[in-house]
Amino acid sequence: MRLPYLLALLGSLLSSPTFAQTPLQVGDVLPNFMLPRVVNRPGGTFASAEAKGKVLVLEFWSTTCSPCIPALQRLADLQQRHLADLQVVGISTDSETRLQKFLAKRPVAVPLASAPDPAQDLNRWFPHRIISHTVVVDKNRRVVAITSPEQLTEAALLAVATGQPVHLRPKQDLLNTDPMSYFPVDTATRYAVSVRPFIQGLPGMMRPERKGPLARRRLTAINLDYTSLFQLAYETSYFRIQNQMPDSLRQYDDLSKVCLDFIVPPGQESHLKPLLREALRQYLPVQATWVTTTKPAYVLRRLKNAPSLPASTKPEQLSFGGGEFTMQGSALESLRAYLENELRLPVVDETGLTGLYDVAFATEGADVKTSLTAALAKLGLEVAAAPREIQMLRLAPATAGK
Repeated sequence: MRLPYLLALLGSLLSSPTFAQTPLQVGDVLPNFMLPRVVNRPGGTFASAEAKGKVLVLEFWSTTCSPCIPALQRLADLQQRHLADLQVVGISTDSETRLQKFLAKRPVAVPLASAPDPAQDLNRWFPHRIISHTVVVDKNRRVVAITSPEQLTEAALLAVATGQPVHLRPKQDLLNTDPMSYFPVDTATRYAVSVRPFIQGLPGMMRPERKGPLARRRLTAINLDYTSLFQLAYETSYFRIQNQMPDSLRQYDDLSKVCLDFIVPPGQESHLKPLLREALRQYLPVQATWVTTTKPAYVLRRLKNAPSLPASTKPEQLSFGGGEFTMQGSALESLRAYLENELRLPVVDETGLTGLYDVAFATEGADVKTSLTAALAKLGLEVAAAPREIQMLRLAPATAGK
């Protein structure tokens, strides 16, 4: 999940100005509208009249939201199976350029519109903080559900299409709540650990304190599962975690997520992560242990006779997402970590390059491995599949008397 309104770009949604000046609810009638920035259809528009006689699904999403992408594809597949009854429209916070780059890699057979401005009509009619955000409208233009995409099953769609009663679990959003208000703290606090259960209606997030007397001393996690918390504390990747937790603590649902606020004493800023590990050991029913395991991996190495990457003197910056990667003034560890996330296996750096470098590329096409191979070759690098001994973080139930 991501906060949807990250960009404030120009855009417009044309609709009747006499309706829906306040958020719509289940049971309300959806006014006419037109989306003018649809990037994957001739003319670049979508009018609500095109969904006449069909169930209309408005799917709010973003290319930076990993769970949103398979959810959108599942809805697109559902539409393909029921072309006479269903029209899905993706409404994204991304710019037109970013959506076009996404579509070049992962074509989606539903209209995708760029609508990042929170003041635009559809965003005002259906305000939200958490994406994916799914609005289901029946053939009579009445809103029947404001929910999550997994709720719209084939059976639920057919029920809506035939006018039968259907109950899709409502999606809760706390729109005007500052998550930090759940952890009031005196700025003179020297050390604190506070653990709370999942808070309905808030997205998962991690917020380090960057300003004021608690800067670099405070870390707050909202609605994160145990695996993510240990991944954060031990500064490792999801693909280097060996999860031996019982099913009840491995499910990524509300009941397996917690909120945590952690503050270290002044002067201990550089030890925040090690101290967080100790706090997790004390407060969560999880035992974390490093183990060495030989497993499939990728090796990052230099191509034969390739020149070294030119050293960089630029200030360090790093950005990635939507198939693009850019680092400047950064160690190759940044690239290795990015590749590990994209290739979904541990990546071991055997390049021998220890300096700071500038690297930028964009992947293209649906085959990520092939696209990355081509991009790396231009840098004189390659990734090769090979088993390696990997340090894995084993998560297991804490023993009695922990």
